[in-house]
Amino acid sequence: MAYDEGTRQLILESNPGAGCGSLATTWSWNGTTWVKLIPPTGSPTPVGLGISMAYDKRTRQLVLFMGAGRETKGGVLTCVSRSTTWTWSGTAWTKLTPKASPPGRMDGHMAYDAATGQLVLFGGTVVSTGPSRHGLTTTWSWNGTAWTKLSSKSSPPRNTASTRSSMAYDTATRQLVLFWGHWSDYIFYNTTWTWNGTTWTKRTPKTSPTTRSGTSMAYDPAIRQLILFGGSRTRGTPHFLSTTWAWTGTTWTKVSSLRNATVARASAQMAYDTATRQLIRFGGGNGAGNPLRTTWVLVATKGAG
Repeated sequence: MAYDEGTRQLILESNPGAGCGSLATTWSWNGTTWVKLIPPTGSPTPVGLGISMAYDKRTRQLVLFMGAGRETKGGVLTCVSRSTTWTWSGTAWTKLTPKASPPGRMDGHMAYDAATGQLVLFGGTVVSTGPSRHGLTTTWSWNGTAWTKLSSKSSPPRNTASTRSSMAYDTATRQLVLFWGHWSDYIFYNTTWTWNGTTWTKRTPKTSPTTRSGTSMAYDPAIRQLILFGGSRTRGTPHFLSTTWAWTGTTWTKVSSLRNATVARASAQMAYDTATRQLIRFGGGNGAGNPLRTTWVLVATKGAG
């Protein structure tokens, strides 16, 4: 989910099924309800797993990177690598043919870094049908026609590249912030990294959310805070979280007044809708067997809690 400043739409590319065998649909938020859009032939479906999407202010494009898709082999649908780039016009998706492109991956993290003027794609996991998944720690930027692989002096550890972390730009502190979640085999993290245009820096906040995966993160200009919500942790049966945190630029603070304001969940989508001045969170899951389809709006006062 991402806000398209060019068309003033909050766009959600939704996967209503499970895995790579399901089709995706495009929706927009009008402030009170979701509207299903009907793009003409050429939309990025089937999408399955692995979508990354963000608005590029420099090129004025809503960019979608599809790193995984589906393929039928012997009558069985399986996940395969897909490295395709799409842009949204407000009514239709257009598939681009960049000269260079990142390898296919699931669950990469993409956000626009206003401080450096870069649309950044980071991390993810190589698509694999086997038990092991190879994490990626490469960083790419988009210039409107091609992807460029950037050389970072440091980055999160290669063997723990996360597929369920969250990344967003903090306008208040002019930082692109990555909250490092988990990789696989129930290995959880809670480290914070920032990007300066050339390298990743591991931060040492005095306080931090506990180890978790599947967090949601977005900046709310109304309260001038980068907000992080929810996630899950622990081995075996996951424990789902409903706590909300704010990033100050040097540390995390728990927004205690919002602690019980919503149902615990992981892997929800969150973005700020400038047109309606709402921080929107949609979907996610809490292990009950069905995905959550509820929509929440953040109502808070800066510094609460």
